[in-house]
Amino acid sequence: MKNAKRVAVVTMSLLMAFGCVGCNSNENQIDQTKTQLVIGYKAAGYGSVWVENAKKMFEEKFANYSFEEGKTGVQVWITHGKDEFTGWTFYNALPGRTEDMYLGADIWYTSYNETEIYDFSELVKEPLTEFGEEKSIADKVLPCVKEMGFWSEEGIWLIPTQAASFGLTVYDVDLFEEKGYYFAEDGSWTKGTEGTKAKSKGFDGIAGTYDDGLPITKEDWNSLLTQIYKRSDIPITWTGLNDSYGTGWLNSMLVNYDEGKAQKIYNTGYGDYTLLHKNGDGTYSLDETPTTFDGQKNFYENARFPAYYEAIKTAYEFIKNENNYSKETFKTTQTHIEAQNEFLTSIQADKRVAMIFEGSWWETESDDTFTRMAKNDESLSKHNRRFGIMPAIKLDGSTATKHTYLINAGTGWIPQKTAKKGGGAFEASKMFCKMLASDDFLNMYTKTTNVPVAYEIDYAQDTLDSMTYFGKQLMEIIQDPNDTHVLVESNRNFNPAFKFHTSYPLMFASNVDDPSSSATASSAPLNYFRFDATGKTAEDFYNNMYTYSCAIYDKNFAATYGARN
Repeated sequence: MKNAKRVAVVTMSLLMAFGCVGCNSNENQIDQTKTQLVIGYKAAGYGSVWVENAKKMFEEKFANYSFEEGKTGVQVWITHGKDEFTGWTFYNALPGRTEDMYLGADIWYTSYNETEIYDFSELVKEPLTEFGEEKSIADKVLPCVKEMGFWSEEGIWLIPTQAASFGLTVYDVDLFEEKGYYFAEDGSWTKGTEGTKAKSKGFDGIAGTYDDGLPITKEDWNSLLTQIYKRSDIPITWTGLNDSYGTGWLNSMLVNYDEGKAQKIYNTGYGDYTLLHKNGDGTYSLDETPTTFDGQKNFYENARFPAYYEAIKTAYEFIKNENNYSKETFKTTQTHIEAQNEFLTSIQADKRVAMIFEGSWWETESDDTFTRMAKNDESLSKHNRRFGIMPAIKLDGSTATKHTYLINAGTGWIPQKTAKKGGGAFEASKMFCKMLASDDFLNMYTKTTNVPVAYEIDYAQDTLDSMTYFGKQLMEIIQDPNDTHVLVESNRNFNPAFKFHTSYPLMFASNVDDPSSSATASSAPLNYFRFDATGKTAEDFYNNMYTYSCAIYDKNFAATYGARN
């Protein structure tokens, strides 16, 4: 019966991955003399090429290896999906799913325990000898990984691959150079009535780095938007249909405000921070003394982080001027793919789109558009066009001395039921996770996805040569040769309050339309301000972030931890 059940599981995986069993004849046949490993993969922005390459790499590497008695070698089956591996849809379905491990699929803090997720605490200490390396996974991961919620004293729940950022402002380098949209040292533009000037040194103060000529302050940002519009181009686009893209831009400014200090408190629930309060005359001031955060006991206070106020004001000013962004942004047809298409194909239109809010995987996600455009003009290929990263601007009051980026490094994990079942599939899944940290795999991953990895490795020269202009800027950020960057984990789900009340914390959650409600809230300022017809201000939104946070505490936490101070 066990073998019959296993065949059924693999067959279902083949149906999902290939559309039918037998489509590739002998290639899709189950070899009962080999261990069978079934992997669920969330096929999002990174594409499916790397995971199919990983399957081949693993099968070839362990073709003569025995993961269980009586069997030699391994067959890997990939269940490709997206929505079914996302958020609560996946979390609720997980008990009934039968894959042995997962790549990129969402997991939540509430499930991070030994009853549901396998703990890698011992595995990450093992040298990667099977892959010709002396270092362990723990030896190689970037320092920021060890600060992440899935790497803690309670346990290690996930083996990372990519070091990806969301909420990036991506810009068209060729357009900026052609039109002179860069700042010169004297505050003017690199192209103007006085001819061509050299770019400013940017916030890092070092000539020749990727932030040269780019805006530093909100005033700079607004000047740039105005300049682009006045020159008859479209400043920026994104998918307003998915509010996380616009909110990601705001989050990048939040984390940049204080080099990630507030974000770390937000993630962990612990630390000291001087917060903002409202005065009787309606103005805002910093408290005289810092607030000590203590997990669930006073998480409601994080709504008073001063960066929230500055980010929301910036959001309000930005969105209320419709000259700042594409008319397509908030249409129901403007998916992230359509926004990418608008950005890329505008080179062939009357008006160019100068920027887009995106993630570091966007070029791979846009492969089809690049390929289609390059058929008629090779200069429009992915490797022939140049796109850059615009660091988050410094909000008013920012204490940052370095560029700070939110990093997401999630990839491989194993459900506890696989560990409990044991056998060859469990042993193979652990080895597959070790492979995710090997230099050979990581070089393949970067060459395939154009995204740096969450490890300190010596990249092969052909890997570096394969990267696009945009990919090389990502590499500059992650490798940080000039010590001008801070990397901070991006996942909000590790705040202790999330364990007990999963609708909170939510970034920018505000019950601005119903101050007495703890059941509903808006968590996307750009979308809210775009469609609000009641005249709410940035201050209204910010003030009601705190009322919402307090309402959640009073309803769900006060009985345990006492009334608010």
